[in-house]
Amino acid sequence: MKTLLLSAGALLLFTACKSNNTEISSDSKTVVETTSWLTPINALRIAPETFTFSSEEDKIIELETGSKLFIPAGSFVDKNGTPIHGEVSLNFNEYHSFGEVMLSGITMKYDSAGVEQDMITGGMFRIEAFQHGEELELAEKKRIKVAIASNTGVESMNFYKLNESTGDWTYKQAGTGTKVKRNLLEIPKEKTEIASKSNFNLLDIQVKTDHISALKGKEIVAWKTKETVKSEIKNRLKFSIVGSELFETNEPNQYRLVIQKRTSEEKEKYELIVEPYFTEDAIRDSKNVHEEMVKNMREIDEYKQKMEKNEVVRTIEIASMGVFNWDYLYHRENIKELECYLNFPQNTNTDFVNVFTICPEDNALIRLNFSDKGHYIYDPNKRNCIIAVTKDNRVYYVPNSDFLSQKDATKELKFDFRKSDLVLSTAANFDAQLHRFI
Repeated sequence: MKTLLLSAGALLLFTACKSNNTEISSDSKTVVETTSWLTPINALRIAPETFTFSSEEDKIIELETGSKLFIPAGSFVDKNGTPIHGEVSLNFNEYHSFGEVMLSGITMKYDSAGVEQDMITGGMFRIEAFQHGEELELAEKKRIKVAIASNTGVESMNFYKLNESTGDWTYKQAGTGTKVKRNLLEIPKEKTEIASKSNFNLLDIQVKTDHISALKGKEIVAWKTKETVKSEIKNRLKFSIVGSELFETNEPNQYRLVIQKRTSEEKEKYELIVEPYFTEDAIRDSKNVHEEMVKNMREIDEYKQKMEKNEVVRTIEIASMGVFNWDYLYHRENIKELECYLNFPQNTNTDFVNVFTICPEDNALIRLNFSDKGHYIYDPNKRNCIIAVTKDNRVYYVPNSDFLSQKDATKELKFDFRKSDLVLSTAANFDAQLHRFI
C-alpha cells in the first residue's frame, strides 16, 4: 500500500446541496482561457449557465435555484472601456454543494492580519460576460444586482471578492439576508402527477377461451384494446353481456372479440381487436406503478427539502465581474488534532491526487495537503469521511465508521482507502453518491 501523511490545508465550508444536474465540460465556446489561480479539479470545469441578450436593454435573469440577476442597460464595456452595443453572452455559476465547490478549485481560506481563517459560504458565484469571444467589463458607475438564494439560514454574513491571480479574498462589506417565505404545497404540477404510459384500454369482460389453444388454462384478468371505448360503454358491457365470442386473427396475440348485448329496449353488437391481459402482466404493471409512485414521492420530498434549504436571499450590487462569496468565519466546537496516515491500495497512482475531508454536520469540505510534519484536525463528535480523487477521476473514500473505530486514538490515525465504483463526472453525481461514503 502507498501511505501518505496528511495535514489540513485549505478548509472549505458551505451549505448542503441544491437540486442541480449541471454537466462538467472541459471547454466552453464563450469562455476565454486566461492565467488564473483557479484550478478546477483534474481540469474539470462545471459548465456555466449562459444567457444571451441585448446590452442596450434592462435584463432580469431568474434561475431555477431562486436566485436573480438585475442587469441595467448599457452595463458592459470592452477592455479599452468602449461601450458595447448588440448582444452579449453572460456566464453565471453558483456554488453551493460539496461537489460544486470541490470541483471548482476555489479556495475558502481567508487571511486576516497574517492569520488564516476558514469560511462557511452562504452563496458563492462567478459571473463573466463576453461578446464575440472577447471578455467584457462593467462600465463605470454601472452595477449588477445579484440576489443569491442561499441554503443556510444565517442572515448576517460578510461579502468578499476573489483575486483570481493570488487566491486571496478581499473583504467588501457586511450584509443581512432576507428570509424566504415559501408555500411547500405549491409543488410544480409535473411533480404531483404520474403520467399514464399505457397506450391501450382495459375491458373487464368475461370471455370463453378454451377453444383457443394458446389461451387454454391461462389466467386472464382483462382484455386490452387500442380502440377508444367510452367508460359508460365499458360499464354497460360489463354488466349486460349476453354473449361473446373470441376469434383468432393473423396477428400474434391479437384476437377479434365479438360481443352481443341485449336489453329490454335495444340490441347491440360490438367488434373489437383485443389482446389478453394476463395475471403476470397485471403484477408487473402494478410493480411498475408502485415504483413510479415511490419515485414521484421521492422527487416531491427532494423538492420540499430544496425549498426548505433556500431559506435566505442575499442581495448585493457588484461593480465588476469575477468570483464572489457570502460567508462567515467558522469556529469549531470540538477539536482533535492527530497525525493521519492514509493508505491507498497497491498500484494506485498518487502523483496527482486530490484529498478532502467532509463533515456534513458542519457543512465542511477540507482540502488536505501532503506534509511530513502536519496534523489532521477534525471534530470526533460529528460524522466525518475522507474522499480522494485520483488522476483518472476514480473516487476512494474512508467512511465515518473507520473514524469511530479509532475514536480513542491519542497520537495518530491510520486509514485504508476503499475504492468506490464512482468515476467523477458531474458535481450533481458526486453529491447524489456522497451518502455512500459517509
